[in-house]
Amino acid sequence: MIVSPSSPEDPGKKKKAAGPPATPQDSNNSKNNNLNQRAWQISPVPWDETVSGSELLNKLRDTLNLHLVLPDHAAPTLALWILHTYSYHLGDITAYLALLSPEKRCGKTTALTIISKFCHRALPASNVSPAAVFRVIEEYSPTLLVDEADTFVAGKEELGGILNAGFNRETAYTLRCHGDDHNVKQYNLYAPKLFAGIGKLPDTLGDRCIIVPMRRKLPGETVQRLRGDLDGADVRRKCMRWTKDHEIEIKFFDPEIPEELDDRAADIWRPLMTIADLAGGDWPIIAHQAALDLSGNKNDEESVNIQLLKDIRDYIVAHNFSRLKTEELLEHLYSLEERPWNTFYRGREMTPRQLADRMK
Repeated sequence: MIVSPSSPEDPGKKKKAAGPPATPQDSNNSKNNNLNQRAWQISPVPWDETVSGSELLNKLRDTLNLHLVLPDHAAPTLALWILHTYSYHLGDITAYLALLSPEKRCGKTTALTIISKFCHRALPASNVSPAAVFRVIEEYSPTLLVDEADTFVAGKEELGGILNAGFNRETAYTLRCHGDDHNVKQYNLYAPKLFAGIGKLPDTLGDRCIIVPMRRKLPGETVQRLRGDLDGADVRRKCMRWTKDHEIEIKFFDPEIPEELDDRAADIWRPLMTIADLAGGDWPIIAHQAALDLSGNKNDEESVNIQLLKDIRDYIVAHNFSRLKTEELLEHLYSLEERPWNTFYRGREMTPRQLADRMK
């Protein structure tokens, strides 16, 4: 049975988790720790007054841009995703998000911190086990914010299967034997999830995500430093109120999806574009442009990889190489004037690391 997060719960009624609770580690500061623990176990009380969806999304977008250096269309996408975490249970697909960077210190942790202040039942974690995932989702229906995903997801087939299944309501279940009598129990996996890491996610998981590429600040770029005083309580209540006021529309609305998106990308973007259309203002156009920019080039990416393999093959065949140094191969690729290899990343040459990533 899927636990709906749409109704606020009594903060005094704490549920007991099945198995060891996936809570933040205890600290001596018990008062603050208890508040953090409860935030992902209960829904906020809806705001007292009617909330403008476009103004709410503007507030989320502007806060993200204030503290982060983000690529075009990333801040609106993150804002839409945050609001989606309050209504994912009304649809059949929940959007996954991935903040990926080529190196450290690109703002992923800061982004996770900001997002955790605003999204529904935010539960940050830097490492998770398969059992922790399905138990905590079954019990509390949180939004999982998984940092350092590149360090522990790859190669773990059980965890990968659970994460892959959790974005589609129809397949978002796993079976486990439970108790001394080994009775079979069905656990729910359906919940919004955000992953942050360096490099790439496994292909099957990455294909279920909206990928937001992160980078370091360039000289001259400035953002307001996050100092721990960002309070998202009012925004969470407003997100809850707007969602409750639009539950029927969100459940049955059928937004216009850009034709350039493939089937998987269209499924992922549908709930976000529903929110954008219902919020009104400039947001339908903003969401359309964001979807094209962040998810409309999958076929182009595949074509780039195929072209790279062809160029490498042609070079090896022409010279009958049995071995080839990476530096020599890159020099040849740079010499191909009609190819993008010498201006591959922001006008700079493809690096050995980028070549290796493309060859995986």
